[in-house]
Amino acid sequence: MPDERRRPISARMEKANPKCILCPAEITAANDSREHIIQNAIGGRKRVKGLLCINCNTTTGDNWDAEFARQLQPLSSFFSITRERGEVPPQLLTTVSGQHFVRRSDGQLTVARPVYEEVKGETGIRVSISARTPKEARQLLNRLKKRYPQVDIDLLVPRSEYRYLDEAIKIELNFGGEKSGRSIVKSCVALAVHSGVKASDCYNALEYLTNPRGFPCFGYFHERDLISNRPSEVFHCVAVAGDSVSGLLIGYAEYFGVYRVVIGMSDRYTGKNFKAVYAINPISGKEIKGLDIDLALTKADIQDAYDYKKIPDGFMAEGAGKVIPIGLANDFEREKKAAVKRAVEYAFANCGAKEGELLTDEQKLKLPKLVTEHLAPFLAHNMQSRRQR
Repeated sequence: MPDERRRPISARMEKANPKCILCPAEITAANDSREHIIQNAIGGRKRVKGLLCINCNTTTGDNWDAEFARQLQPLSSFFSITRERGEVPPQLLTTVSGQHFVRRSDGQLTVARPVYEEVKGETGIRVSISARTPKEARQLLNRLKKRYPQVDIDLLVPRSEYRYLDEAIKIELNFGGEKSGRSIVKSCVALAVHSGVKASDCYNALEYLTNPRGFPCFGYFHERDLISNRPSEVFHCVAVAGDSVSGLLIGYAEYFGVYRVVIGMSDRYTGKNFKAVYAINPISGKEIKGLDIDLALTKADIQDAYDYKKIPDGFMAEGAGKVIPIGLANDFEREKKAAVKRAVEYAFANCGAKEGELLTDEQKLKLPKLVTEHLAPFLAHNMQSRRQR
């Protein structure tokens, strides 16, 4: 039998557990948080082990990642992204005239709160009700009934309709800052570690993440497109590349095709040359393979990005212009399905048939007319939108 005592000491020692990149804690199976490479809040799926302890994951999630997600919330809502866990929170929207609406995670718009208005005129009182659900509309109608007992609210319900916005919505897009920047840099470190790079090799990145006064080693890069085979879909990507000759370990992150960020992770890299990319379509949740990202940047390029010299006028708008039509097209298809569903439900509810009964010939003839009647607002809204483009 082999003598275990003759084996090298290193062979008999268990592999040391990694340390959390943000605190001295040793990461074990019990406290490994499995950090997302791209944040779950914006649709990321892939995770990396041995990066953050649970405590640091919670702290950075509640601070850095929460601010990052808040800044990208308007685009996450607009594109109706999907998450590995949970849904995108409803987005409060304001029109140019000051009306408030809420966009749900399924892309549907509702009023921010129920509205009950009475306007006195020469011929009587006009009551206007806006509700988010039929149940809520019924509650408002009951309120009307209490004020005006003579009103037959059953005659009013069939007159309700699904209204579409006829004015523009104001959306403010603000991105960047210390907390959001730390979240982005953390993503690049996560991909580097996942690719076999030691966390300590990400020298500048770790200095920024662990030191409250650390230098923000990231900047926006829109001077040219670093992706040679840019896909015609909405996506996020994170990439890292190390070059031992130049000593540069560079990260790149892009979100929704609009925000493009270069990260100077280290200027003293001595490991093996490599490049790694992770990309995902946040709408479908599918990973995108084969993205070719050119990270052969110089120290001068990175410094210029830090100094906001890599954002020519119009380049961010150009990026947004390529993906906004995708969101609008998805909105149209989603609303078309919802409108048809509402119209069919309306038709069956108002054709005169009771639930479970077979339709008569007369009721069958009513159905197409009722469906068309209920689809009219959707058709009129989209015809008007096409004329305005």
